Amino acid sequence: MLGGCVPTPSSDTGASGSESGDGDGDTGDGDTGDGDGDTGDGDGDGDTGDGDGDGDGDTGDGDGDAGDGDGDTGDGDGDTGDGDGDTGDGDGDGDGDGDTGDGDGDGDGDPNQCPDNDEFEPNDLPEAPTDLAWESNGNFSARVDIDAFLCAQEDDWYLIDGSALTLEENDDFEAYTLFLDAWAQGSSLCGESCDSPFLPDAPENTMTIEVLNAETLELLGTGTGTDGRVDIGGMGAQFKQMLLVHVFGPPEASYPYYLSFELRALNAEDECEC
Repeated sequence: MLGGCVPTPSSDTGASGSESGDGDGDTGDGDTGDGDGDTGDGDGDGDTGDGDGDGDGDTGDGDGDAGDGDGDTGDGDGDTGDGDGDTGDGDGDGDGDGDTGDGDGDGDGDPNQCPDNDEFEPNDLPEAPTDLAWESNGNFSARVDIDAFLCAQEDDWYLIDGSALTLEENDDFEAYTLFLDAWAQGSSLCGESCDSPFLPDAPENTMTIEVLNAETLELLGTGTGTDGRVDIGGMGAQFKQMLLVHVFGPPEASYPYYLSFELRALNAEDECEC
């Protein structure tokens, strides 16, 4: 048998089978050595078939995992939606800004009734006074009366034109004579001396009035009353021109007031007689 006479045909046949078997074996297991040693009729083919089947199965499982991954992505989108909701709640805190606005409004309005507290406003600057027209204008006198309001820390300025008056045409003309009377609400022209309404001396009742040359701002007359009453008098040609009347008081003073401004042709007696 070692001579090899009988096995020669079988060896050729086996060789053919071995080459086919070895080829199929390489495709299935890669390093399979057992196929060459114990060359069986179909053992190699069987292994190769099983290998192909298992490979396809693994591929199927991989597709399944990919599907699970898509599911996780969907959960992540849900979390993002919750975050947007929280941001919306934060914007609702804007109510606090509204409260601040109310506080500012109340604070600005409390100190006094300005601005536009009477029909003559705005007139808080000498450069922009309120022009007062004469209510009566004759040869004996020219007069204007007003009811106004003085706010705390406010100035009231009025412009009065004495330049066009013709008082000198009066047969008894002496000089342009100023009669200015003013009083705060609660007081009167003659006050306590004539048993008329009056106010006590106090900062909140104090009033100061100035009469000035409108062009040069020269002071022509002034008066202060701590009881809410002021009267100013004077004589001379200095009143026959454009005049400024300035009304003001200390920070505590705030009240309605009456003011009468009159220029006469002569120095007649004051009206305050009890």
